[in-house]
Amino acid sequence: MVEYRADMHIHSEYSFDSDMTIKDIIKTLEEKKIKYLALTDHIEFGHDSVSKVIDTIKRRNYSIDKLQETTQIKIIKGVEISEPHHYKKETDTLLSSINDIDVVLGSIHHLYDKLLSNLANTEDNMYLYLVQLFIMINESPIDVVAHLDYIKRYFNRFYADPELLNKILNTIIEKDITMEINTSGVRRGVSIFPNSQIIKIYTELGGSKVTFGSDAHKLNELYDNIEEKYNELKELKLTPGVIIGHKFKSIKK
Repeated sequence: MVEYRADMHIHSEYSFDSDMTIKDIIKTLEEKKIKYLALTDHIEFGHDSVSKVIDTIKRRNYSIDKLQETTQIKIIKGVEISEPHHYKKETDTLLSSINDIDVVLGSIHHLYDKLLSNLANTEDNMYLYLVQLFIMINESPIDVVAHLDYIKRYFNRFYADPELLNKILNTIIEKDITMEINTSGVRRGVSIFPNSQIIKIYTELGGSKVTFGSDAHKLNELYDNIEEKYNELKELKLTPGVIIGHKFKSIKK
């Protein structure tokens, strides 16, 4: 029996790097008997003006409202904001201008205004990545920390200063932020983001709230590896759930 029937990280045609229509996403996930899907389209304030972003998300949310009438799946309206701590004014303007965003994912995709994929594979850069992650968690109005150790996608390894990692995880817990378990690394030959060791430390520190997301950009990636990884992590004291209206809802059976 599948217990976690949700995919909380999906990019539609309203993201710059996806061409999936919302209608096709719904159809594919209906076939998989999913109950919740979250459209978490990219927000890149380093490239797009806040007015353009607001217009795009308003148009997307209007489409969601129309399509919600056609399906039993709960469509959750989300955004994934890159480095929201660097764009505080823009982030605040977005969230105050659109009142029906359900969930905000915070991500680090850049350092020094460069994509992580363009950085040298050094421990210094991995440390700086974690510093930016810590600042983001402290200073941004996010509901979910997306793919916490994402930098390993490009470095093929991950080194985390234990003290800094514990500070990050403790801050997530203290601020009642949810940690995402992102399965996209599995299909890229890495591992889930974050890895199981970090998830274990998170639970040992008292954290439990998690969402699972495929980070899909293509139809064949939807709900990819979520059931498998959910079952593998059952032994840990996790509370899997979804976020609607910025509120965590446990869906643990």
